[in-house]
Order: sequence, then structure tokens, then C-alpha cells
Amino acid sequence: ARRVDGDFGEGIVLDTLDDGSHLIVWSEEDTAAKISGAELMPFGSGIGLATERRQRVAPAFILNNFLLKTAIPSNDISRVQMVVRDGADVNCTDADGNSPLVLAASNAASVAMVQFLISRGAHVNYSSAAGSALFGGEFEFEVLTAKASRESVYQEAAFLHKPSRTLLLCDAVISTSAEPPPILLSEPEYRRALLYHARDDPLEKVEESPAVLRKGWERIALFANFFMPGSLVTLETGAWLSAAPRTPMPELGWGGVLPFSWKASTSKAFDAFSAGGRPAVAPIIQIILSRAPEQASAWVQRVASWDFVSVVPAHFDAPLAVGPKEFASTFDFLAKGTNEVRFCDEDVLFLREALEGLPPNLALFDTPLGSLRGQRCDL
Repeated sequence: ARRVDGDFGEGIVLDTLDDGSHLIVWSEEDTAAKISGAELMPFGSGIGLATERRQRVAPAFILNNFLLKTAIPSNDISRVQMVVRDGADVNCTDADGNSPLVLAASNAASVAMVQFLISRGAHVNYSSAAGSALFGGEFEFEVLTAKASRESVYQEAAFLHKPSRTLLLCDAVISTSAEPPPILLSEPEYRRALLYHARDDPLEKVEESPAVLRKGWERIALFANFFMPGSLVTLETGAWLSAAPRTPMPELGWGGVLPFSWKASTSKAFDAFSAGGRPAVAPIIQIILSRAPEQASAWVQRVASWDFVSVVPAHFDAPLAVGPKEFASTFDFLAKGTNEVRFCDEDVLFLREALEGLPPNLALFDTPLGSLRGQRCDL
């Protein structure tokens, strides 16, 4: 951009203010200026004003305004990091009294951006001039970042809803009881999925009943957590392929294909996994957290310091009647320094071997807790 005041001067437009004026940094001077729109002209136009109305602007004002009006609304964390590193105040406010953190939350900013602002001292419980606080002042939250490999970063967020004393979680904690969740019983399509997995043979016909639906649920839960559980039996390709067109239950989909069966010991494996619905860390999540035990322990300690009586995980059973003490005990493997689980070792075997066989560019970092080990169940 170019501004003329008798002599020509070139500068860069940093930002446009609410009143239509512009913030300029002059190319040949170590100064900033605030000029009106009439004084600003496109580069190369050759027409200008003869009056000089340049006024010095404090660098902090420029940085703060850029943070509030440009960087935060763009939802670009690199811009936010740049301007904060240059000196922008993470607790500055706009004309309505909104802080960068309040604006980020209202703009659906990424967890990483919110976490960065807080790490630089942004006040979580800050209220604007209009009385609006982050999340209405009803929540506290803590984000865990665990880097398990060169190419991956895992994050878990815990939110405490203070009025109801409820803890909201994403992936870290699960609870699985023997009964299928009500949502899986609410629609015929979902019940068909339970029936599909309840079969022991591609040519078996099963009738819907509570026992059969529980059988399907046990297998789905084991599949979801272990990928290739120890009680799963993979059928020969010729066997399931030839059986597919003869299926007695074509309504279950997949063209009649059922490429696996299950051992009689499947319920034993599920009982070890479920433990009557006692909370646990999902096996794949424990593998990740064991690569960052210090960060994970600090996160657990912080969350366990909150006052809650109920936990709502994003997966499997919810809500859970769990308080801080039981929540913390779910992560006992961190305090013990051993990567042990209550699940059957035959179930975690696939995960252990698959992760140990990853190529160098995907390989996990070593862990002081050792490889994931379960209990021998003789499945």
C-alpha cells in the first residue's frame, strides 16, 4: 500500500479498524501509523493528499488488535502464536470486553489454539464487560497431549461441568456392561448388527432374543477394543465364500459373508474385559499414554482434583457413577510403572505384536512401562 503526504511513502497495511482507518508500518521508518481510508491508495496510483496526519501508534496496540481482529477469527494457530510471541497480550480485550480466549471459544477454535492461549497465561474464568465468561463460567477443562511416535500426537480433553458435578471425557476411560446399550436396541438396523455377530457359523440362523443380542454385543465390544481378539477364529476363504450365497439370513447384509467364528471361551474374555462394568483405560489408549507417563500422570492428577460424582465418556456405557478416587485408580498402571491390564493377554496379543512390528517411520517411542500385558485366560 502507498500513502502520500507531499512525498511518496510506502508501507504495509497490518489491519483495518472498526472506524475504517488502517494500521500501517512504513517501509523506510521504524514507526507505525494510523491513517484514514482517504489517505490510503493502491500502490502505483500516483495520486495523493498533501496533508500530513500521521500519528504514532504503540506497537502493543497493533499487536493486540491484530490478535483480536485477525488472528483469532482466522482460526489459524500459527498466526496466533506469531503475534503472541511478538508481544501481544493474551488478556487484552476488544471494544466489547472480549478476551482472545473468549473470542476463540465463541469462534469454535481448535483445542490446540485454546491450549496455547492458556499456556501463555490467558485467564480461563475471565468475564467480558457484558458478563460472558468462557463456557459461561460453568466449565473447567484440562487437555492432555501425548506424543507416542514421531508422526503422531494424541490429545484427550476432560471437561468438568461444575453445576452438575459431571466429568465429560473423550476416549481415555470406558465402561462396558453385559447388556447392549439401549441405543443399539432402539432400531432394527442396530439389532441386525447384533444378530450378525451373534452367529457361530455363516449358515447358522439365529432368532432374536435377549441372550442372542447379548452374545452379539460381547463380540462387538471385543472387536472394537482389540481388533483381532484372542477368541476370534478366522475362517478359510473358501469356506465363507461358498457359504455366502446360501446364507439363511440375507437380511443381515454383507452379501451373506461371515468370514469368522468365535471360540466357546468368548464370554470368558468379555468378562475379563468388562469386569462388571468397572471403568478401564481402552487398550490402545493405554499403549499411547504409556509413551508419555509424566504428562498422563499430571493430567490425571489435575482431573482427580476436581469435584465430580458422575463421568460421561464418549464411548460405551454412560453416565458412570464415578468420583475422583475411582477415576484416578483407573490409571494405576502409571503409578505402578507397569503396562499391565486386567484383560486377557490373548486379546491384547494382536495389538502388542502389530505395534512392535511397525516400520521405523511409524514406530512408537519406547516406554519405561514395558509392553502391554494382560492376564492369561487360556482362551
